[in-house]
Amino acid sequence: EIGALVYLQKLNFGFNKITGELPNTIGNLNELVSLDLFMNSLEGEIPNEIGQLSNLETLRLYSNKLSGEIPSTIGSLVNLKELLLGSNNLTGTIPTQIATLINLQKLSLIDNEIFGEIPVELAQLLQLEELILASNELTGDLPFEISHFPKLETFMVSDNKLNQDYISMVNGNNP
Repeated sequence: EIGALVYLQKLNFGFNKITGELPNTIGNLNELVSLDLFMNSLEGEIPNEIGQLSNLETLRLYSNKLSGEIPSTIGSLVNLKELLLGSNNLTGTIPTQIATLINLQKLSLIDNEIFGEIPVELAQLLQLEELILASNELTGDLPFEISHFPKLETFMVSDNKLNQDYISMVNGNNP
């Protein structure tokens, strides 16, 4: 029934004991600016329909039991400023479509099962202040382009499988 609330702008059910899955009808909430469902027990995948929420500025789904891949439709949320998906069971790679979120200030994917390399495309996120990718299965080198974030204040990539020799070299240490 929540999909019938088409004029809803803010939805906050954070810090509850909500179970079940996110319904596909969430995509009907065209006026939604803020979706806060953090610290619950939501399961299943993030529906592709999430990409229909074109007015969304904050998406906070952290500390649930969500699984599957981050849908590439997330890249349609051009007004998004905060994307917080940490402490779930998300898998797959970081979708390169996230790079289209030019207003994004906070991106946290901490404590998931995300693998693969950190996409160099993330360097296009010039408004980014926080990039938290720690405690995943990320591999490879840190993209050099990440050093060009003009506003980045917090950058966490610990507890991954990144190339340690490369990280030591970036830090000015010999491997």
